[in-house]
Amino acid sequence: MLTDIARISLAIGRELYPEIALNDLDIGTGESVGAPCPRERLEFLRAWWPKFAPALRMLEASPRTGLRWETRMTFSERARRVSSGDLMQAIRKEGVFPPRRLRERFATPDADTPDNRFIKMALATFSRDLTDIAALAEICRNPEIAGRALQLRHRFRAALRRDPWRGVTLVPNASLPSASIRSGPHRIFHDALRHYRRGFAFNWRSPIFTLPPRETWRIYEIWCLFQTADALRHRDYRTTSADCFAVTPTGLTITLKTGQGATLTFVRSGGQGIPVRRMKLTYRRNFGASGESGWRSSSHVMEPDITLERDHRLLILDAKWKAYGSYFPLTPLLADEEPRNASLTDDLNQMHAYRDGIRNGETQAVAAAWLLYPGRSRTPDGGIIAFPQSTPETPFGGGQIGALQLRPGNGMERLCDLVDKTFEINATP
Repeated sequence: MLTDIARISLAIGRELYPEIALNDLDIGTGESVGAPCPRERLEFLRAWWPKFAPALRMLEASPRTGLRWETRMTFSERARRVSSGDLMQAIRKEGVFPPRRLRERFATPDADTPDNRFIKMALATFSRDLTDIAALAEICRNPEIAGRALQLRHRFRAALRRDPWRGVTLVPNASLPSASIRSGPHRIFHDALRHYRRGFAFNWRSPIFTLPPRETWRIYEIWCLFQTADALRHRDYRTTSADCFAVTPTGLTITLKTGQGATLTFVRSGGQGIPVRRMKLTYRRNFGASGESGWRSSSHVMEPDITLERDHRLLILDAKWKAYGSYFPLTPLLADEEPRNASLTDDLNQMHAYRDGIRNGETQAVAAAWLLYPGRSRTPDGGIIAFPQSTPETPFGGGQIGALQLRPGNGMERLCDLVDKTFEINATP
């Protein structure tokens, strides 16, 4: 799921920032899926370490230093660099001339220079990313990759604890002075960092990818969001704006904050009588008693996981980390018999609340509200729970309320078809 999220995000990033050649060896190029996300980045750093090690030894043996001015109290007959202000202050304090002690300025060698700040920033960047690589490898259940990442991280951290780097200020995004780029050891780190940032455009340090394993349900929820975005892209929609994507020096970054809706706008070009269509995909959209632009809830605040809006109509999708099993009984229920799947019944009631309670002004604007779930279902159609029951001619029943199985490698075409049916995307006016 993490690789899917990154792959779709990178494709969206290319649409949002066409002037930047976004690419990431971790997940391949284009629509193809590459190796597991941490492997390529680790191999890049391992290949460069034999060049880093001798360069560090040269720099540590003769670090570039500058002068730092400091002050100290000294006897007046020994003082050399004394300002007139310090002299007058000493006279007023002691009441005699010349005063017994004066504050003088002196220069001392200082390794905290732009050249050394750049080297420390590069070392810290690689060390930080190796920590993330190890964590991602653990999530991907690849302990061998995690162990290699931790071993290489130990080498970078050991360097950071040595002089002169431990006394140098860590400045994020520090740049190397142009005069130093021609220097052999500095050039190695400059070229490595440039190739590293160019080759790995995706920021794996986003909170999405560092969720603890116990929050698999949240990863699934976010994965469903990006699968919905991918379903639109499968129908020739392209991203034109997004308030949750940004390009930073660390790569393409995604920020999805709970309680604050994140919105992506998609547009499909018209042609041959088909008008331009605009679709708005929102994560955790908030519908209050008095909402924005007429959108509101009839009662309390509602916040569905995923909403798709087109022409003031909504498709609501709610991700549930569940396995519903069989919902339709083989024999009719008795009058006092409880439904066979109470969990699904409760979740369907929530979908009814979304469909009936969210309005645009006085208009009931929710066209459909569907559950998305990963668990295997024993329904006749193998994953769709619809009302009336799914048939080959009407796979989504009435299309208003239901549950759709969506899991990695299964369910994308049905999701595309559900979006088509809800908004009649391919219909010609």
